[in-house]
Amino acid sequence: MSSDGSGRIAVSLGPAPIPLAGPLRVRRAATIAGALRSGLRILDLTDTPGPATAWEFARDAAAELWTDLTVVVAEAPTGEPGSPAPARVAVVRPNAPAPGTGAARNPESGVRFSELGAAEAGIAAAASAGARWVAVPGSLLAAPRLISLAPLARRAGAELLLTNPHADGRLDGLWLNDGLGIDSRRTHPVDFREIERAYAPVLALRFLTESRRRTLPQAAVAFAWAIGAIPSVRFRDLAQVAAFGRPLEIAPLADAELERLSTGDLPRRAD
Repeated sequence: MSSDGSGRIAVSLGPAPIPLAGPLRVRRAATIAGALRSGLRILDLTDTPGPATAWEFARDAAAELWTDLTVVVAEAPTGEPGSPAPARVAVVRPNAPAPGTGAARNPESGVRFSELGAAEAGIAAAASAGARWVAVPGSLLAAPRLISLAPLARRAGAELLLTNPHADGRLDGLWLNDGLGIDSRRTHPVDFREIERAYAPVLALRFLTESRRRTLPQAAVAFAWAIGAIPSVRFRDLAQVAAFGRPLEIAPLADAELERLSTGDLPRRAD
């Protein structure tokens, strides 16, 4: 199985509402601007509540780069007359365009699946109906399923957007940090064996980092490329952009690594 990653990374605004003001809004805008200045040219707004607010926020953060971008949205923006537009707008909706409709012939139309199981059941029909973009949730933690699913979109010529490639923080350190962090609501000490059990699927991926050629967050991005997808990354700050948002600094997965992921031949934790 050979890899054919595109080397592209989408910048996701993530599922949190856009702050109206304050330091969180400033930091979030600075992170997006920094990612775009580093050379990334795809913005994913599909997870973010308030499409109009997300569009305006993204446009302001992108500044002069806005007209160079591909922006992926859940619904078509109306926009103000005379306001600048991105180079491309891809609209991905929960339902695939019907065969023979104008939407199906639109090269920027597509479908967004909220669950991997739904994508497995519907991706072939969506691609054959004319979806040019297909957004699918998933990460290395579901590698065998994604490796089987990805060719269905690629054979139809659709762009495959892999949303949540870091598995809600499991593959970039956030989940573990939160689990060990101070929580005044916790009535019992941290159960390290429970954390170990919950984190076992992540530990099973350590073979991807053994050579020190890449970190696990970088491996999550490289996996998306290896299956022909564009990872849509929720960068939390500029440090993450530097750590795993620079395509030229990420070592691609070897064929043997991808084969191991496809068969589920992963190390098992000993109890």
